[in-house]
Amino acid sequence: MIFLIFETGGIASPNLIWLAMGALLTIIFLDTRASLVSLVFDVFCIVGFRVLGSRYVVVIPLDLLDNVRVTISILSTIFLAFVGLFFESARQHTQNQLEVTLADLQLTNSKLHIANDEAQAATKAKSEFLANMSHEIRTPLNGIIGVTGLLFDTPLNSEQQEYSQIIQSSGNSLLTIINDVLDFSKIEAGKLELEKQPFDLRQCVEDVLDLVSSKSASKGLELSYRIDFHIPTLFVGDATRFRQILANLLGNAVKFTAKGEIVVYVGGTELDNGRFQLHLSVKDTGIGIPEERMNRLFQSFSQVDSSTTRKFGGTGLGLVISKRLAELMDGRLWAESEPGVGSTFHFTVLGTAVPGKRDNYLQTEQPVLDNKHVLVLDDNATNRQILCHQVAAWGMSYVEANSAAAALELLKTGASFDIALVDMQMPEMNGVDLAHALQKQFPTRKMPLLLLTSLGQQDEAMKQAFTGILTKPVKPSRLHEMFLATFSEGYSARQREQTQGMSAFAPFSQSLRILLAEDNRINQKVGLRMLAKFGCRADVAANGLEVLDALVRQPYDIVLMDINMPEMDGVETTQLIIERYGEKRPYIIALTANALAGDREVYLESGMDDYLSKPIKLEVLLHILQKAVKVMNTPKRAALHVV
Repeated sequence: MIFLIFETGGIASPNLIWLAMGALLTIIFLDTRASLVSLVFDVFCIVGFRVLGSRYVVVIPLDLLDNVRVTISILSTIFLAFVGLFFESARQHTQNQLEVTLADLQLTNSKLHIANDEAQAATKAKSEFLANMSHEIRTPLNGIIGVTGLLFDTPLNSEQQEYSQIIQSSGNSLLTIINDVLDFSKIEAGKLELEKQPFDLRQCVEDVLDLVSSKSASKGLELSYRIDFHIPTLFVGDATRFRQILANLLGNAVKFTAKGEIVVYVGGTELDNGRFQLHLSVKDTGIGIPEERMNRLFQSFSQVDSSTTRKFGGTGLGLVISKRLAELMDGRLWAESEPGVGSTFHFTVLGTAVPGKRDNYLQTEQPVLDNKHVLVLDDNATNRQILCHQVAAWGMSYVEANSAAAALELLKTGASFDIALVDMQMPEMNGVDLAHALQKQFPTRKMPLLLLTSLGQQDEAMKQAFTGILTKPVKPSRLHEMFLATFSEGYSARQREQTQGMSAFAPFSQSLRILLAEDNRINQKVGLRMLAKFGCRADVAANGLEVLDALVRQPYDIVLMDINMPEMDGVETTQLIIERYGEKRPYIIALTANALAGDREVYLESGMDDYLSKPIKLEVLLHILQKAVKVMNTPKRAALHVV
């Protein structure tokens, strides 16, 4: 390149620009040191060309033009070199920063991978811990709650009954805490799945009310409820979770209310295609919640006042779980409260109504009750309002009275009634005293009297003075039965109740062959006693190997299979039974103290037919066995089990 420039004119050569370009290319492709060497060399060459001249021009006159050309060439080269150096320095700096950033990212990614592995390990450890704790706690709890339930069916004096109730209440409280922790774990992990099965809305609400009625009565609280007449009976949804939300709200209302009343209201709005948005509210006259503390209501492991944890108990999870459950059911949960006045908790859920015939007590046409005149006597205004609303729906007329004295004054004026609803607990004069006063002051009047009393307050004096006794909160179905028993010939509410009870607990056929697979001796005894309640006899196996041996000796219709057993667990045993007997195998029901997300699915996928969680309740066991018998009686399955 130097020779070419010299040959084509030296300082006057048109190729002189390539010196500057060479310096620039050196900067781009080589390092800074090489670029500086190239720059010095290029300047030296330009000066040399000026001094030496050209091979074709021996004497080069030194004029102004040549000086300017040399100066411009040198400055241009230096300028281009420095521009290149600037950009190269910037590139190097950027590259260094990029390398540092990439190193930081790699370090961060490495830490994230480690943290993720640790989090997964912690989650797995927590799940295993909860599963183990669930099993270890539920197994003895099954014996406690199961035996207590059986104990109530034996003759007990008042002291023994009180002790039994304490045991049962404590066991159920412990079970509630366990379930809260497990449910919260499922929800946080996003593994809680809702069932979609038809359920009786009114029955669900009344079941929950039955659970809290005893405690509310012991505190002297008025417990009442109203379900709008137009609300359908059957809905498709998760009845268990629906009950759970309502039970939590009602339990809190009873816990935080010292005096006054608790009112449950169930309404709803019909949307489209049979869908309903159900709206339930639980109103109490409890301590209330300050506005500035309302935001703590739905925080995990939190209560409005930390002192309430010690005074009232609880994990602080109930409302959080209820709120999440309502949201999972396409609804929401919120609260309104005023300190010293009380609180109202609302929740909505979306459900699909199931068409079907409504029960008789839900019909508006009641020929037997039409135009009957009712005296509604209760000192609680809410109770009177609900009762009056109900009797009016059946075509009955009514008059209200808020005290025994007011009722007596009405009768003295000549007012006559076909029947009277009388509250037991009233100021100045209770229901029994009023009944005696009516017999004394109006001996010729034979007005039927129905007593409204709290749970556990019935005695012989009440039975003698009243036509019938209704337990609060008054169920419309029971009130309807009492009215029909009073006004219809040959109708006995007591006979109907006994018939329904016998039907619900009708004993199974003695020929039903059941094998109970359970390694815990206490749970063996409890299970056998429970089955005996339904007229069933069963054999016992303590592990999976004994189950297989028992099936060789004789066939069984149903196997109640405990999951955690020594020698061979329930899942492995089930798989071997399916392998050996195929479609002729017995109906297998999983018994487990585990209650974590996915347990049910795992057991059903292993080939089991149904699932029963410990502690086992009589009514749940009965339902599972009835379902098993129904499946076994299908033509295909029945044909397989002919021996």
